[in-house]
Amino acid sequence: MNKELKDVKDQAEIVRTLIEQALEKIDSARNWGLYDIFAGGMISSMVKRGRMKESNQLMEEIERALQRLQKEYGDINLELPEQLNLDFASEMFDVWFDNIFTDLSVQSNLKKRREQLVYLYDQVDELDKLITIELNK
Repeated sequence: MNKELKDVKDQAEIVRTLIEQALEKIDSARNWGLYDIFAGGMISSMVKRGRMKESNQLMEEIERALQRLQKEYGDINLELPEQLNLDFASEMFDVWFDNIFTDLSVQSNLKKRREQLVYLYDQVDELDKLITIELNK
């Protein structure tokens, strides 16, 4: 039983680390987004979009890690946030037709994604605390 709980704890740590990395990318994208709104242009939009793509790649890793965690633990239901919209049309409007409306929409989406990831992190952290209590019994 302790080995199984230890495996769950280890997997929870992997998920938390990936979420922290995704949050760093989102925070970077948000910072570039603010720069893009007030003083930026094509280059800041491209850097912001690059951070968003990196965040989406981490989301795929988080999804796989969550699946492993749910397989290890079984009785948990953790919901993964949606990926950021990176389709050609939104990127074209953001980069090539740089405008305040697109920039504000992207900032709103980044804020929402960040809040969802923080909520997921808190859920995984709570699970980790419960496992720690069980291991210390």
